[in-house]
Amino acid sequence: MCVADDGPGTTASNLERLFDVFYRDDMARSNPHKGSGLGLAIVKKMVQQMKGSINAAQVEPHGLQIVMRIPRYTKADNH
Repeated sequence: MCVADDGPGTTASNLERLFDVFYRDDMARSNPHKGSGLGLAIVKKMVQQMKGSINAAQVEPHGLQIVMRIPRYTKADNH
Protein backbone atom coordinates (compact mmCIF):
# COMPACT_ATOMS: atom_id res chain seq x y z
CA MET A 1 0.00 0.00 0.00
CA CYS A 2 1.25 3.45 -0.83
CA VAL A 3 0.02 6.75 0.57
CA ALA A 4 1.32 10.08 -0.74
CA ASP A 5 0.51 13.73 -0.18
CA ASP A 6 1.50 17.02 -1.76
CA GLY A 7 2.29 18.84 1.48
CA PRO A 8 5.58 20.48 2.41
CA GLY A 9 7.31 17.12 2.96
CA THR A 10 10.31 16.91 5.25
CA THR A 11 14.07 17.06 5.07
CA ALA A 12 16.19 14.03 4.20
CA SER A 13 17.62 13.99 7.72
CA ASN A 14 14.10 13.76 9.19
CA LEU A 15 13.00 10.80 7.04
CA GLU A 16 14.74 8.29 9.31
CA ARG A 17 13.10 9.72 12.42
CA LEU A 18 9.49 9.94 11.16
CA PHE A 19 8.64 6.60 12.77
CA ASP A 20 10.16 7.44 16.18
CA VAL A 21 7.71 7.69 19.09
CA PHE A 22 6.73 11.33 19.81
CA TYR A 23 8.92 12.65 16.96
CA ARG A 24 7.62 15.73 15.16
CA ASP A 25 9.77 17.60 12.67
CA ASP A 26 10.09 21.39 12.61
CA MET A 27 7.28 21.80 10.06
CA ALA A 28 4.87 19.71 12.15
CA ARG A 29 5.62 21.70 15.29
CA SER A 30 4.52 24.93 13.59
CA ASN A 31 1.33 23.36 12.19
CA PRO A 32 -1.87 24.61 13.88
CA HIS A 33 -3.30 21.05 13.62
CA LYS A 34 -0.82 19.62 16.09
CA GLY A 35 -0.36 15.91 16.58
CA SER A 36 1.35 13.89 19.26
CA GLY A 37 3.95 12.20 17.07
CA LEU A 38 2.46 8.76 17.72
CA GLY A 39 0.65 7.93 14.47
CA LEU A 40 3.49 6.67 12.30
CA ALA A 41 5.19 4.99 15.29
CA ILE A 42 2.01 2.98 15.97
CA VAL A 43 1.59 2.08 12.29
CA LYS A 44 5.23 0.93 12.10
CA LYS A 45 4.80 -1.32 15.15
CA MET A 46 1.64 -2.88 13.68
CA VAL A 47 3.28 -3.46 10.30
CA GLN A 48 6.32 -5.07 11.97
CA GLN A 49 4.08 -7.38 14.01
CA MET A 50 2.59 -8.58 10.72
CA LYS A 51 6.13 -9.24 9.45
CA GLY A 52 5.92 -6.37 6.99
CA SER A 53 7.94 -3.25 6.23
CA ILE A 54 7.25 0.47 6.08
CA ASN A 55 9.32 3.25 4.52
CA ALA A 56 9.05 6.97 3.88
CA ALA A 57 10.34 8.86 0.85
CA GLN A 58 10.34 12.47 -0.29
CA VAL A 59 8.15 13.13 -3.35
CA GLU A 60 9.44 15.74 -5.81
CA PRO A 61 8.89 18.65 -5.97
CA HIS A 62 7.31 18.40 -2.51
CA GLY A 63 5.32 15.93 -0.46
CA LEU A 64 5.83 12.66 1.33
CA GLN A 65 5.15 9.05 0.39
CA ILE A 66 4.69 6.18 2.87
CA VAL A 67 4.97 2.64 1.48
CA MET A 68 3.80 -0.38 3.51
CA ARG A 69 4.35 -3.97 2.51
CA ILE A 70 2.54 -6.70 4.44
CA PRO A 71 2.88 -10.36 3.42
CA ARG A 72 -0.29 -12.14 2.41
CA TYR A 73 -1.47 -14.68 4.98
CA THR A 74 -2.51 -18.14 3.79
CA LYS A 75 -3.74 -21.24 5.61
CA ALA A 76 -0.38 -22.87 4.91
CA ASP A 77 1.26 -20.19 7.08
CA ASN A 78 -0.72 -21.44 10.08
CA HIS A 79 1.14 -24.78 10.27
